Amino acid sequence: MGIKIWEREPKRQIEIQDPSRYKGQLGASNTPNWFTTDRVFVVNGYINKADGNFLVPFEVFPLPKIFIAIGGYVATDNDIMRIAEKQCTAVLDIQTPNQHRMRETNFDRLQKMFINRSNITNVVNYPVDDVFLDDYVEALIGAAKQLDKMINEQGEEVFVNCTTGISRAPTLILVYLSIYCRHKQWNNLDALANYLKDAFPNSQPNLMAVKLCIERCKSLQAQNKIRFEKDQKNKKAAKEEAERRKQLKIAQDEAERLRLKRLAEQEAENIRRQRLEYEQKERDLRAQGLAEEDALKEKLRKARENYERDLALRDAEEAERQRKLRAASEEAFRKAEADRKQLDAEILAERTRLQKLIAEAGKEEQKVKKEKANMEEYERER
Repeated sequence: MGIKIWEREPKRQIEIQDPSRYKGQLGASNTPNWFTTDRVFVVNGYINKADGNFLVPFEVFPLPKIFIAIGGYVATDNDIMRIAEKQCTAVLDIQTPNQHRMRETNFDRLQKMFINRSNITNVVNYPVDDVFLDDYVEALIGAAKQLDKMINEQGEEVFVNCTTGISRAPTLILVYLSIYCRHKQWNNLDALANYLKDAFPNSQPNLMAVKLCIERCKSLQAQNKIRFEKDQKNKKAAKEEAERRKQLKIAQDEAERLRLKRLAEQEAENIRRQRLEYEQKERDLRAQGLAEEDALKEKLRKARENYERDLALRDAEEAERQRKLRAASEEAFRKAEADRKQLDAEILAERTRLQKLIAEAGKEEQKVKKEKANMEEYERER
């Protein structure tokens, strides 16, 4: 089963011709496909349209340490966002106006898209056509000059694109790196090509065109060599100064680390001593607390003993008082009982005496009555 790869080219247009005008063109070409033409015939119910300009999905390939990225032509907002994500700040498009027209990518509209969709405002179109070699070489030299201006005068990180990103853009980058001595292997074309191939596997530069550019720019290359060597010397001095500063910073950091370590050790020792003093004080306080606790316990024990003794004494006194009260109560009861019995006896005796008196009174009354009766009798008899 095959794999579908969708190309980025605009939709094709075809013009179906009058069948009466078909003269067996496909048979004469010994192919079932129509090539490089939009005017086609329907043959046996089919139209097979073929095109050699097939483009794979858009990619951005940054090239290490030279402030350049490479890729195919820009067509959509997503392409612009991909370029911005790679930290590019400018674009150098080397497509020709005809190539823009064929792919329906108006350059003015592209510039506005870059401004609206990203912070990339430096978008340059420097057409480079590779149809004729002499024109191609001159255009590459001019484009390399433009690229150097954008990188070294304007301080940009540049995305370079042709149509496919496979041939013209890599060729331009090799010309730039060689003539302007912007790579340590600037005088070794094979090494530069390998460097480019490692970063951008689809790279297929035109090395003959690169060599012709170098040949025509020997004096410029010599000037840039001097600048390159000066830059390298300055970079080496800067690197050595940076290394010296780095080593100094390392030494200072080490000294600071040792100082902080000593301070930390002193602080740790102080903390250890404080902890020991605290532990000693804690032990002393604990011992003092234990002694005070023992003294308190002893005091509580004696107080409890005194309380229990006083309580026992009070209980004994209360028992004695109760006993005495019971004894006094019993004695009083006995005395009261004896008094009651004596009173009863006296009452009985008095009752007996009274009864005798009553009896004697009765007798005396009978006697008086009898005497009265006798007197009355005597009176009557008289």
